[in-house]
Amino acid sequence: MKRGYLIARDRIQSGLSLGVFVVETDVRGGTMHTTKFCIEQQRTLIVLKHPTAHGNDKLISEKQADIVFERDEDMDLAKVKINRIKKELSMP
Repeated sequence: MKRGYLIARDRIQSGLSLGVFVVETDVRGGTMHTTKFCIEQQRTLIVLKHPTAHGNDKLISEKQADIVFERDEDMDLAKVKINRIKKELSMP
């Protein structure tokens, strides 16, 4: 598969989403392409503070993330919000 196809896929994934949630990424790769498109498309970018993920650190330090999750409690809050969004989207 050509690299350009994967980058196009990353753009489409971001475009079809309400936001992007980065759990773990390096400073290069598909997730970073997706986050770039997320920012360009004015989607919400959520980043989990991860002890070994350099891409996560980069996004946080460059203040690219709209929301940064630092604790387990943040994940619980995210689950509640995601379930609420799913419910709203499934309403006729």
